[in-house]
Amino acid sequence: MSKIMPEYRIKQRFIIIITAIIVVSLSVGYFFYRIEQNAIRKSHEDILQSVSEIKTDQLIQWLAVRKSDISTISNSYYFKILLSAYLQDRSNPKLIKELSEKFDIDEVSYYYREIILCDINGEILYPNTKQKQYFSDEALIKESVKTKNTTFSDFYFSDSSRQHLIEFVSPVLENENVIAVLIFEVDAQKFLNYYSKLQPIGSDNYENYLVRSRGDSVQYMIDFSDIKSSVQYGRMKITNKNLPSAKVLTGFEGIFEGVDFKGIEVLSYIKKIPGTDWGLVTKIDESHISRHITSTLILIVLLSTAIIALTGIGILLLFNHREKKTLSEIVSKQSQLLQAREETQAVLYSIGEGVITTDKKGIIDGINPAAQKITGWTENECIGQTLEKVFNIVNEDSGETVLPPIARIVQEGLITGFSNHTVLINRNGETIPISENGAPIKDETGNVRGAVIAFRDQTEERSLLKEITESQKNFRTLFENSPTGKSMTGIDGSLRVNRAFCEITGYSREELKNKKWQEISHPDDISKTSEIVSSLIEGKTAQARFEQRFINKQGEIVWTDVSTFLQRDELGDPKFFITTVIDITKKKADEEALRRSSFELKVRNEIVEVFLSISGDQIYSAVLRIILEAFRSRFGIFGYIDENGDLIVPTMTDEVWDRCNIQDKKVKFKKQTWGDSSWPTAIREKRIVFSNAPSSNILEGHIQIERHISMPVIHMDRVIGLIQVANRETDYTESDLELIEILGKTIAPILDARLSAELEEAKRKEAESQLKILNLDLENRVSKRTEQLEAANKELEAFSYSVSHDLRAPLRHISGYIDLMEKKFAGSLPAKARQYLDTVTDSANQMGTLIDDLLQFSRTGRVEMHQSKFSLMPMINEIIDRMKADNAERKIEFIVGNLPEVYGDYNLLRQVLYNLLSNSVKYSAFRDKAIIEINCESGEKEHIFSVRDNGVGFDMAYSHKLFGVFQRLHSSTEFKGTGIGLANVRRIVTRHGGRVWAESELGSGSVFYFTLLIEGGAEK
Repeated sequence: MSKIMPEYRIKQRFIIIITAIIVVSLSVGYFFYRIEQNAIRKSHEDILQSVSEIKTDQLIQWLAVRKSDISTISNSYYFKILLSAYLQDRSNPKLIKELSEKFDIDEVSYYYREIILCDINGEILYPNTKQKQYFSDEALIKESVKTKNTTFSDFYFSDSSRQHLIEFVSPVLENENVIAVLIFEVDAQKFLNYYSKLQPIGSDNYENYLVRSRGDSVQYMIDFSDIKSSVQYGRMKITNKNLPSAKVLTGFEGIFEGVDFKGIEVLSYIKKIPGTDWGLVTKIDESHISRHITSTLILIVLLSTAIIALTGIGILLLFNHREKKTLSEIVSKQSQLLQAREETQAVLYSIGEGVITTDKKGIIDGINPAAQKITGWTENECIGQTLEKVFNIVNEDSGETVLPPIARIVQEGLITGFSNHTVLINRNGETIPISENGAPIKDETGNVRGAVIAFRDQTEERSLLKEITESQKNFRTLFENSPTGKSMTGIDGSLRVNRAFCEITGYSREELKNKKWQEISHPDDISKTSEIVSSLIEGKTAQARFEQRFINKQGEIVWTDVSTFLQRDELGDPKFFITTVIDITKKKADEEALRRSSFELKVRNEIVEVFLSISGDQIYSAVLRIILEAFRSRFGIFGYIDENGDLIVPTMTDEVWDRCNIQDKKVKFKKQTWGDSSWPTAIREKRIVFSNAPSSNILEGHIQIERHISMPVIHMDRVIGLIQVANRETDYTESDLELIEILGKTIAPILDARLSAELEEAKRKEAESQLKILNLDLENRVSKRTEQLEAANKELEAFSYSVSHDLRAPLRHISGYIDLMEKKFAGSLPAKARQYLDTVTDSANQMGTLIDDLLQFSRTGRVEMHQSKFSLMPMINEIIDRMKADNAERKIEFIVGNLPEVYGDYNLLRQVLYNLLSNSVKYSAFRDKAIIEINCESGEKEHIFSVRDNGVGFDMAYSHKLFGVFQRLHSSTEFKGTGIGLANVRRIVTRHGGRVWAESELGSGSVFYFTLLIEGGAEK
């Protein structure tokens, strides 16, 4: 007989169990509550940011549209003519009426409350009844006149109109001078009401209001009494730093918790409106978030309470049941064992992990539902079976069977873990990774009476571990094998780099582990980079991109393009920088070489221009000025060798003339007096002589030469002149020697021709006479051609401007007046008058289409061509798909032959094919089935393309009109069009060096041909 447990021990155990259940339930509930609380707040923060960005974009777009409309009105050619006349005669009733009608149309068309005309000092010119106090800040007019750009005011309250307005100020320019100012009043109240109420879907509980900083105050653009009713303004001095609007004064942007101006706790997102001093505050009451969180808390509390209550009731019932039992020792051993089994089963069934219990021999006497689910065995099937049969586990790596150590558990009474990496093979043959351990089951006396095996399914855990391992492996592979330099740079400057970074710097990975980025950086770049690093650490910027110079292991400068961002930990503390480094040294060298080549070409062209445009000894002065400027030198000479071998110097810098006390501005250095200084040596040895050290053989009173270059001008292996530059502030370099040598080769043939002409006086006079005639003729022709080109360009620009502005303005006025007539006289217009108005509207629309086509034709002739080699097949297929989609109701068959690759401008040739195919589709509209063929035949030098259709065709007698502007062989009532498309085709094909023609017969379709050069061709 076993001992009966004392009653006080039973009560203690019940109390401990109840307490444990309560603690566990509350802990789990609190854990889930914290997760839900954080998720709810994060959700509201994301919505606040999204709503704020949407509202900011709406306001920026509204300002941009307003500025665009105002610019169109102010720069209207028609308006400028009307304004000019009005300014000259402000009492003319006709002009006043026209100006009034013009402003009426613009106010209706662009939704302005009122348009006011002022002079540049702010005096009102129209309307005459308007008072001077029309806007909040007169400095806007001065700013608009000064910058010649459109400005706008803040929102303000007008005492005269009792409305809230915003005003846009736009200058009216004539010949780049401001002649007047237009002020456009906009009803701000309507806009801000709409702006504050227009919310994205799902954001009804969020509120927006604009504020602006005013010194130590902010001004609210809302009504304090009821935010959603109307827009008002209240200025508030900021004393409470917890106000979201207070953060606007500091330039803060982002999520902020505080109280609003009503004293209500809010969660807000603050954003600066670009280009203004306005800030947008998007907020939601903390109470709304709290209600959401509270509802979640209530649900969790209810669930936890229910669990605790049910458990307590169960335990209470069990306790009452145990109290009613007699504590008699008559209870048999069998009853005690049965009760113990029931209690054990209850515990087993409540455990989430798989549990199997056995006797001392390893025979299963219990299995919980979790274990049944994992093994695939039911409880009835398991009872009485050996543990090895049901709990069939093998090593995951080797596949060998692993036997549970039942004997050791029973004999030694120890808790034992099994081997790692085990998997269980369930009854269905499925393999399940598990973790498991075993422990002995002891009776009251401490004797082992069996064993318990606990295990759990690790499928999800191992899958997650595998994903993490694979992700880490992929990151290491990507980091190491990236073709660009990568580094993980510590906050202290330490480096962990990949192979490409080592190749860029020339250091090994081990060498860079012991260095910091400052040690391999160019000294001049360390300060700038450190400022960027500080900005990232302080959170002022999220990422940065900049150029930085490194010093590689060989001591060479390596230019790099650096992109970096700061990785932070879960608490937001800086961890390390992830940096990408791209070697741009070659790019920098190429840019420098290009700059050098451009500079050399510029200097050479300037020198050649001097020789072509200046005569006499002035050539030498002009050329010397160009050379000194190119070499940034203070002193220099430029002279020639005469027939006696003497050096003639017609020019020196003025300081040389004065210091050397030379009276005649043309000096002859006789050959026998040259001496052995640098420039005689350069002439005698036919080589460049230069030095960056001060000269020692300078005569007293002459200029002291600190550094210089002396170069002989050589033509046909004969020295014909000398160029010398001296006393630059910095040393002359090898690139300077290359440049002066290039300039010498440029000057030599021109100077030789000049000197040869001087040696033969008679021939020189004749040559000079002819040269003057030729130069005069050339100058006349160049001048005339230049004037023609300038005139043509001006006409083209004037035409384009007229088309885009002046021609469109009357069309808008036509449409505007028709709208006014329909609104004011809609009920009194007879049917015939309405028909006339419809005809005028259609004509205006047709005129707009014609203007667009004409502009396209003009741009086609002026756009720069970018030729490349490409296949026509994708282009043709794209155009055909578009044609079929636009004419889905028609039967059209396209037959495309084998088209070759071509050289040309992709966009222009696409326009050619689109125009030809659209013509074929249009003129075959009356066929039941349109058939359009595209083919190509290639010759030795050119491809011949053809576009054939079975349309109405045309009379070949008029084929010469096909490709002219506005030329049409069919009336617009039959086929719509402007007559620009084929003119564009001919212009584009001609620019590519090709030809275009057509063949047709009335009623039998047409064939349009065009050619393209096989090797490519472009206009010169």
